[in-house]
Amino acid sequence: MRKTFDMKEIAKAPYLTSGFSTSIGIATGRIVFSKEMSYVLNKQGEKVILVKKETEPSDIGAIKISEGVLTTHGNIASNATVASKVLGKTSIIAPSIHIDNNQMIINDISYKEGTVISLDGYSGKIYLGYVPTIDNLSWKDKHKQEMKENVKKYIA
Repeated sequence: MRKTFDMKEIAKAPYLTSGFSTSIGIATGRIVFSKEMSYVLNKQGEKVILVKKETEPSDIGAIKISEGVLTTHGNIASNATVASKVLGKTSIIAPSIHIDNNQMIINDISYKEGTVISLDGYSGKIYLGYVPTIDNLSWKDKHKQEMKENVKKYIA
């Protein structure tokens, strides 16, 4: 079952910027700018978001252990997009972001490595911090679940 951000909570989350969603889903984790740092934080049990100008084929291991990928350059056929889709990772291309000296800069505000961000691969929006999630049940799934609960009440 897919998860989605809780809409009540996302309304309170600090919005950073938007980009182009290239692989749907949601992801929350600490910003890392290199594959080496993604391995280090992953070994410490941290969830990470790989943030780069562009990914390279050698980043595949980092993409695999990351919750999501955020790049500033690319397109639907770029390495980050293809690798993210194959590995089931959320991916967003956000040209409004600048990366310089291991900092992600949005609207003249710098975010350092280790900062927690959340990616909404459905809308392409990027938020500061952790955004709580909920199970994304379809209407049909919700209806089935309610019917099962009602049947149990009447049988018991």
